[in-house]
Amino acid sequence: IDLFGGTGSVSYLFKKMGKTVTYNDYLHFNYLSGVALIENSQFQLEPEDIGFILTDIEGVKYPAFVEETFEGFFFTKEENRWIDRRVKNIKLLRNFYKGKELYFKQALAFHALFQSCLVKRPFNLFHRKNLYIRLNNVERSFGNTYAWAKTFEHYYKKFSAEANSLVFSNGKGNLVTCKDVFNCKSITHL
Repeated sequence: IDLFGGTGSVSYLFKKMGKTVTYNDYLHFNYLSGVALIENSQFQLEPEDIGFILTDIEGVKYPAFVEETFEGFFFTKEENRWIDRRVKNIKLLRNFYKGKELYFKQALAFHALFQSCLVKRPFNLFHRKNLYIRLNNVERSFGNTYAWAKTFEHYYKKFSAEANSLVFSNGKGNLVTCKDVFNCKSITHL
């Protein structure tokens, strides 16, 4: 049992070791990554799925939540718009899949999006509004500049492929939950 699952690295290691894993994290993005890599034992994103997610689809009304809410915080306006559109397209996978397959494919797709966002952030953190660090034209003494120069699409493809490569079955029924640790009585009996 991993009640504070976080990145999932400990739970993933236990899965690799053939253990039955119960992973929990209260943060929804960690939960989705856990679903993608710990609970999921079968489904991967197909090239067509990734192509669909990365395409701006004519006639779709895309939200502007990230673009409007976080302007100037973490990413450029264009990058914020890109994120809004990928979120919508990930949700639109429901037009092609149902049930567990949809559940796991969406989790994988969101995991790749989360990883793409992390790598494009100064110091891989979201604790403060510091887009200016990335956009300042100054000499840098650390390696983030290389990562920042690549597009979100580049990273999305990279992390989708990486996530796909991590999907496997250890023959166990691994479980991922998203609960407050003080309300985990239903899983602590294990």
